[in-house]
Amino acid sequence: MAAKITLSPEQVPEVRHPLPVMRLESAVLAPDTTIRDFVKHVAPQAEFKNMGQTGLLAAHDGERLVSYINPTTGESKIFP
Repeated sequence: MAAKITLSPEQVPEVRHPLPVMRLESAVLAPDTTIRDFVKHVAPQAEFKNMGQTGLLAAHDGERLVSYINPTTGESKIFP
């Protein structure tokens, strides 16, 4: 059975001025040194290697993917 939520009009604040608009800027590539430092802490034995012709760098600790950096899109991931 779903719970019902009820609000009275007194609980909803009145907005009397314009609210700010937030926008995302262009993606920023995290510095290589920062990513590499993080990876050292997560998997000290991992090494970055180029993955094909795309420029993608990936760090593996054995068979486990620890991190990747995609310089084209700016996406970086580190997995614990």
